[in-house]
Amino acid sequence: MADVQKGIDVMIRLNNQTLGGQLNATLSRSAKVIDITNKIDDEWSKNLTSIKSWRIDCNGMYVKNDTAFSVLQDAFLSNLPIDVEVKLDKVRYLGKALITDFPLNAVYNNSYKYNVRLLGDGELTTDVSTND
Repeated sequence: MADVQKGIDVMIRLNNQTLGGQLNATLSRSAKVIDITNKIDDEWSKNLTSIKSWRIDCNGMYVKNDTAFSVLQDAFLSNLPIDVEVKLDKVRYLGKALITDFPLNAVYNNSYKYNVRLLGDGELTTDVSTND
């Protein structure tokens, strides 16, 4: 049987604080494409990748007195970038991000939830741990 990674092991940390109540997270990475097709290439287009970007979308349940949630609130209100870490097994993705979307949802007879979009501000690096 394949060694499958459970999503529950994916954690988001903000300024060295684990985001409590996190339910889901998506790390999106993309690159702009430059069309370099010319007349010599005949009928096939050619492309180069160019500028890369990344973002994290996540949601969760509000946890009272959660330090990382306070980091989100403060960074959103002050327009400051935050240090972000996404950990997946032995790989950590690290970078600075700006909060571009931060709705809060209070649903009748249900938990208080948040959504957040973190837009990468610069390079997203990877760090691979060799420790078990």
